[in-house]
Amino acid sequence: MVTHRLFVCILLLPALAYAQEADTLYLQAVEVADVERYAQERIAGQLDSLTLEPFRSSSIGDALQQSTGVYIKQYGAEGQLSSITLRGTTSSQTRLSWHGIDINSQTLGQSDFSSTPTFLFSDITVHQGASSALFGSGSIGGTVQLKSGSPNQGALFNVRQEVGSFGKVFSGMKASLGNAKRGLSLAAVNSIVQNDFEVAFRNETYKQNNAASDLKAIKLNGFYRMAGGGRLTADVWYNYHFREIQPIIGDQSGEDQLRNVNWRTYLSYDQSVNSGYIKSGLAVVIDHQQYNESSPTNLKRFIWDGYYEYLGSELITYRLGADIELALPDVGAYENNTRQWRYAPHAFAKFTPLNEFSATANLRVPYQSNQKAVPVIPSLDLTYAVVTNQKITTKVGAQVARAFRFPTLNDLYWQPGGNLNLKPEDGVAAELGLDFAWVKGNLDVRYQIDHYRSWLSEMIVWLPADGYWSPDNAQDVHLTGVENALKVNWTFSEWQFGLSSGHTFNRSVNEAGFMGNESSNGKQLPYVPKHKWNARVQLARGGWSVDLRAAHTGKRYTEASNTSEIDAYSLYDAHFSKQLSWNSHELVVGASVKNIWDTAYQNYELRATPGRNYLFKLNYIFN
Repeated sequence: MVTHRLFVCILLLPALAYAQEADTLYLQAVEVADVERYAQERIAGQLDSLTLEPFRSSSIGDALQQSTGVYIKQYGAEGQLSSITLRGTTSSQTRLSWHGIDINSQTLGQSDFSSTPTFLFSDITVHQGASSALFGSGSIGGTVQLKSGSPNQGALFNVRQEVGSFGKVFSGMKASLGNAKRGLSLAAVNSIVQNDFEVAFRNETYKQNNAASDLKAIKLNGFYRMAGGGRLTADVWYNYHFREIQPIIGDQSGEDQLRNVNWRTYLSYDQSVNSGYIKSGLAVVIDHQQYNESSPTNLKRFIWDGYYEYLGSELITYRLGADIELALPDVGAYENNTRQWRYAPHAFAKFTPLNEFSATANLRVPYQSNQKAVPVIPSLDLTYAVVTNQKITTKVGAQVARAFRFPTLNDLYWQPGGNLNLKPEDGVAAELGLDFAWVKGNLDVRYQIDHYRSWLSEMIVWLPADGYWSPDNAQDVHLTGVENALKVNWTFSEWQFGLSSGHTFNRSVNEAGFMGNESSNGKQLPYVPKHKWNARVQLARGGWSVDLRAAHTGKRYTEASNTSEIDAYSLYDAHFSKQLSWNSHELVVGASVKNIWDTAYQNYELRATPGRNYLFKLNYIFN
């Protein structure tokens, strides 16, 4: 707690000094270097503020499910456990990143995407494909990056209120004050939903019980630019999520509950230097989870990262850095004084010998205590612009990469069952892609298609052993798929028209049977749909906006032998809004209809979901 108070004080210092010093124009002495410079140019799904607007009262899981080819497996209604499947991988093989920090649960190895409110973040970037060399352990299917943005220049105040069906009440507030030298922003969320919709069971209906969710979050972000050009930045994020665990259909007596509390703090210093840029950051992450009245799971992590980046040449840029992490779990099923160290030196380089051609090579050498071998994780990405003129740009690209994931703390230390002899999950991935853009006047058309393959080995599976379960490197998987996306933006007269659509085909096949069950060989992994598509049409004029969305999720098998399945389903939503502006004030009045056709469906087996529902919103902005 002392650490958090210190960081809050650091955040408040710029605000205290703000009123005592007149505004001065400070040159941008520090170029904010982003790791995305070394990411694949083709595969990055950007959910900007406009795309996220209908989901500001929802979680990032809802936004990803409805707007991308990502599949979110949700255990019932809004606020229930939501895990991600990216490019056919498991939920523990995608990394959720904040300031470059892995905020997946380090005990379970995955993130609950229903616990992160969209309202806190300016945009979300999805890096699809193996990116362990760039982001670290767990980036086998890809990485989801959360971005907050810097505090506003000047003053900003935003209040949002939404109410909807089934006891949905959302309140959100943002405030920001800053200039070129200092800035401070605050965001707060309170989101409650009762989920008391009707459920059909056999020949009767009943109201869903024990499915309420209460999500609260506060985030402070600030920066201070020092006289020598250096910049101090701090970000503090408190997240609280209490939920009743929704029982299966027909069970009206469930009473299980789950409580998660997370403190995440990040403090960094960056500075321009000769022909480059340096940055050093320190993070403190505190996670608490309690199921019913059982012994809680507590974990503290301390992470340092730092790097030097060379930016002095148009021919080549490179980054040299390292990160170090100490994990201190307090879990009743672990031995006392359990701790874990990780470190990973890394080097990234981008070579651009021609305007039409670029090559990016990344290398990471990660280490985790108790691991017998230290893997070397490289990646190579090539991009060539076949056609480049004022109207048309066509690029082709290829990537080959190694991917890995360290065993989780539960995999290693849970008693009974933990296995200190586990090896990291390992894999090789390759892909080919085409990116086409055509711009003519006010018409902008973009199309993207990629084919990928991954070969994963040593996947960790918990298996029965002598009266208890224990993890082992027992599964090999072959992934193959095709992703394509189309975006069209057209402005004519006072009208703005937008169209986007995408389709993902995933074939995620088990290559080695486990649990003595050879019937799983050659079968699709459970809860990995082969097909998923989404589409969006938006039309705006004179402050009026209509946003229509559709998302289809293909059938999913519920177990390894593919003998039982859940039907495919399609959902259609409509969002309407009117913007009123005067002077520095703006008021947006809106309404949404979700699941327009009242479709009965299951995302997860035997977990009920709501039918048609409504949402009304008021959003006031002073800027």
